[in-house]
Amino acid sequence: MTPAPTPCPSAPPPAASPLPRALLQVLVLDEATAAVDLETDTLIQATLRTRLGEASSLAIAHRLATLMHCDRVVVMSEGRAVEQGPPLELRDKAGSRFAELWAASAHS
Repeated sequence: MTPAPTPCPSAPPPAASPLPRALLQVLVLDEATAAVDLETDTLIQATLRTRLGEASSLAIAHRLATLMHCDRVVVMSEGRAVEQGPPLELRDKAGSRFAELWAASAHS
């Protein structure tokens, strides 16, 4: 029977993993407020903004007002991303698909 090798005292310590070890928190909201009135939607959105803390959220919504407090939106058409950016900038950008959708939605 061969004895187990003894560690070499001059060997360097194992390298630390380059990947962050922090826990990533992501909340996915898929049409979370589609079935509620606008007043309730506003209350839910305000609560989420104050309670999420450092967590990220991914919101999927057809009610564009729900997205106006997001850092970034991605506008999808026929399964492809056609534009992305801060919602206020996209809303105010001439020729923007988001601006077209905003105008057609009557802001609901």
